Amino acid sequence: MITGGTGYVGTRFVEFVRQRGHRVTLLCRQPGTFPGGPAIRCFEWSLGAPPPAAAFLSDLPFGAVDTMLHLAHQWQSDKPESDDENVQGSAALFSAAREHEVGRIVYCSSVSARKDAPNRYGRVKWAVETLLSGKNETAARVGLVYGGPAVGQWGTLGAMVRATPVLPIPFPGTLVQPIHLDEVCAGLLSLAERPSLGKRTHGLATAEPIAFGRFLQQVARIVFGRSIIIVPIPVWLGLAIAEATRLVPFLPTVDRERVLGLAGVPTIDTATDLAAMGLSPRSLADGLAGEAAMAARFHTKR
Repeated sequence: MITGGTGYVGTRFVEFVRQRGHRVTLLCRQPGTFPGGPAIRCFEWSLGAPPPAAAFLSDLPFGAVDTMLHLAHQWQSDKPESDDENVQGSAALFSAAREHEVGRIVYCSSVSARKDAPNRYGRVKWAVETLLSGKNETAARVGLVYGGPAVGQWGTLGAMVRATPVLPIPFPGTLVQPIHLDEVCAGLLSLAERPSLGKRTHGLATAEPIAFGRFLQQVARIVFGRSIIIVPIPVWLGLAIAEATRLVPFLPTVDRERVLGLAGVPTIDTATDLAAMGLSPRSLADGLAGEAAMAARFHTKR
């Protein structure tokens, strides 16, 4: 069972697991997005709604769900943080999974997750992690994901480095741990297939951090063939620019949660976890070069 299968990571992950012979039960807001067929079935669901009981049950040629991967995240909420849809919805989802004897739960969390994170996103991710209680329930703390279709955060970062040769950002020296989208999918699937998960959190990010400003410069140079200058700015100005991107047409929209997140992204030791998942992430230079080659092939075909 996969939630969030129409998002940036989720769309690739659904394709990834189907190619490897798994049957997928998908919980999503728009079931018609996927055609269904012998390897996939879809049920309408959103965070905060009760999970449909039928989705957990056997329905030939599908067996009962034995593993859940929870990727869904509601970014915008007008509720108090204590009533956040992500926390309440995840609690209901995990409870339903346990009731139906789902053997493994893997939650797609973030390296930003911690109780005192500077942004709501990090605090909410941490709060959902605390709901994991079974011996085969774990959170994958994912780093800065890049690659694949130009949507989500990856699409925003690409638009930013193309928009101007001088890019003002707060905290350009913050260390981030990039990981390619395909390696995130491989890591999540490794956790899903493992007979015993063993511990509550697993790091799913490259073991070698890089300054965020340097990361953006490499994206600009390797993927788009241009140079950019990074200008450090105070966080209040970064938040003001993020607000302006919501109001001014044609600017890439920057979420204030991501700006605040740069104030306190911790680095985590991932080497042991990556080895246990059978992952040896490609270097950032190699990963970005692959994205540049794919973009060149796409434009050639057009």
